[in-house]
Amino acid sequence: MSELQKINKAKQLLVEGDDADCFFSALLKNLNINDIQIQNYGGNDELKGFLKQFRIAPGFLDKVECIGIIRDAEKNPKAAFQSISGFLKTANLPVPKKPSEITDTQPRVSVYILPDAKTKGMIETICISSVKEDPAMECVNTYIKCLKDKLNAPPKNLEKARLQAFLASRKKVPRKLGLAAKQNVWPWDSPVFENVKNFLNSL
Repeated sequence: MSELQKINKAKQLLVEGDDADCFFSALLKNLNINDIQIQNYGGNDELKGFLKQFRIAPGFLDKVECIGIIRDAEKNPKAAFQSISGFLKTANLPVPKKPSEITDTQPRVSVYILPDAKTKGMIETICISSVKEDPAMECVNTYIKCLKDKLNAPPKNLEKARLQAFLASRKKVPRKLGLAAKQNVWPWDSPVFENVKNFLNSL
């Protein structure tokens, strides 16, 4: 489980892992949102313990007015939301009725499931979708097809492999999704980011 940062802002955004931490830091900067503090809770299975610590952390009762939680849908967005709902209940925190809905409680709580709360996927999915018109994607897709055709055991997560292949096409090659976000590799004006932007603005 990642280390809980000292609470210093009323709006807290809990994200899944280092890449998401970097990604959302860059996106908040692009949106000129300065009143949200990011907390990295680590992996999905670590959120339960993180919320329990977060709930009793110094400054929580005095400062926290709103909590946003973001995680990947993976194979099942409904199951991902149900998992977070269960963790919130265990930590005695308000539970929204559906993704992106914000509770009328103290603190307010809202949950966003990447990529769009309706389909399977992850943060890589939304990033790759944002660059689908980039000329390099034709090469990336050809490469991925070649891997699937030629290898007995192609990469287990083709979405992550596709993203890494795309990053390798950049003039200054960022090694990770989050670093790419900080280098403005992802086109923030792409429509695929609108829903998550709306979520952040609603907190």
